[in-house]
Amino acid sequence: MTLRLPKEHHVALWIAAVLIAAATATTAQAKLWLAVTTAELAPGVKTLAEHRRKDGLKVEVFVGQPQAALEKYPTPDYLLLVGDVAGEGERPDPVWQVDARVCSLYRWVSRQPDEFYSDSMWGDRNGDGMPEVPVGRLPARTLAELDVMTRKIIAYEERPWTTDDLRFPTWVGHPMATPMFNRMATGLVVSQIGSRLPGWSEFSMISGDPDSAFCGWAADQPHTFHQWLARGGLLATVGAHGTEYSWLSVLDDNRATYYDVRQQAESLQQGGPTCPLVLFTCLSGKFTAPQRCVSESMVLAPGGPVAAVGATTESHPLPNTLTACGLQQTVASQHERLGDLWLESQLIGYKIRDFMLETLLKDLEGSLEQPIDTDKLRRDQLRMYALMGDPATRIRLPRELNAKLAKTDDGWQWKVERPEAATRLHVHFRPAGAQMPTRPPGIDQHQAKRLLGEANQMFAYERRGTLTADEEWTGSVNQPGEIRLVAQTPDAWYAAVLKVEESSGAGE
Repeated sequence: MTLRLPKEHHVALWIAAVLIAAATATTAQAKLWLAVTTAELAPGVKTLAEHRRKDGLKVEVFVGQPQAALEKYPTPDYLLLVGDVAGEGERPDPVWQVDARVCSLYRWVSRQPDEFYSDSMWGDRNGDGMPEVPVGRLPARTLAELDVMTRKIIAYEERPWTTDDLRFPTWVGHPMATPMFNRMATGLVVSQIGSRLPGWSEFSMISGDPDSAFCGWAADQPHTFHQWLARGGLLATVGAHGTEYSWLSVLDDNRATYYDVRQQAESLQQGGPTCPLVLFTCLSGKFTAPQRCVSESMVLAPGGPVAAVGATTESHPLPNTLTACGLQQTVASQHERLGDLWLESQLIGYKIRDFMLETLLKDLEGSLEQPIDTDKLRRDQLRMYALMGDPATRIRLPRELNAKLAKTDDGWQWKVERPEAATRLHVHFRPAGAQMPTRPPGIDQHQAKRLLGEANQMFAYERRGTLTADEEWTGSVNQPGEIRLVAQTPDAWYAAVLKVEESSGAGE
């Protein structure tokens, strides 16, 4: 027998089917955020889990160890370990112990251990020895510590954003290499970053070279860096020789200046959370150290970075540099979450083949065999870096803004196609022809600070005003340089950079 329904019932059923299909599709497309924790810490995960649900992710919280969690949920999109790992000589405590994996190390100096701890290898879901899933850790031992980190993540994602969040603060320590390499290191960093960062970013640098204008006053460097982080940034990076608790900055006449996280504890308590920090330094992410390492200390501090990435063992300068290049390149992408950005940066760095960088860096710290196996160095790089923080942390990389430039009799005219729902257009300009200042010998603290500001002014954009939705989004300039145009909507940024040269004509 055929059941016949009134026409209005057909419509109702069709609407219901569409709604069910839409709900099913939404569920299927939602990315899985998997948190693995202990029974004692599980109550503290609820706040962050609810935040992630509201954020559009599918959420699962597993009480137990990562191996068992991944047997039940084999392909998460984000894996968060909530708990710590026992330090050297310390017994694991089931209250907070959430295991890491152990990997063999390709050693290039005899002092190095044979093995290191790895969180990222939990993200290797196809067994090829490379992570496919971004992994992070909130290194909590108590509910109070977990609460601090949870509040930081939510506050960071919900805070108002400004164009200062397009900055890229960088600190490069003294290389402690050959005199020739030491002299060229700062210039090498500037040229590499300048060629890879997107034009809308605003680079600023502290250098450990005492002869560089970027050095400033050595004793002021930690305070300056904290100020830069508090002002805002997209990502911050440090490249230096390091230990579990510090990194080397300036080496001048055998006098060393360090950033020691234990000495900065009070400063890191002040203010709100700052942008994520990637530490290309040895041992900065060694979460099995007797005390909290640099990256742990920073994410546990209310005023520290919302997330910090560091190596769990000694890292090599070649893959460090290649991964840094990958990071700068990936900033031009449109990732919305930190873990995706970091993992892609690592994979890009793994694939980069740069003859000049390899020649300069592969034997910089010696080798236990000749030639050194750069493929194994790259492999270990993927495994040894640990992300302290939530890999699903939202970041706001700007989307592409449609803008055009045309030559006129009086200069150059620019015009922007306004994105839907955009309310403001921020207009900035960076004049062409800036010259790097030189640092004369024997300068005092005030002169050194002024010189640091002048050096970084080369990369800075001048604010030229803000246009509202009621105004026409067009303007003009009459000198060579770069126009940065940043459109703001309630939930996104759009950016474009127009290069103004004497020969500039119509185009983007």
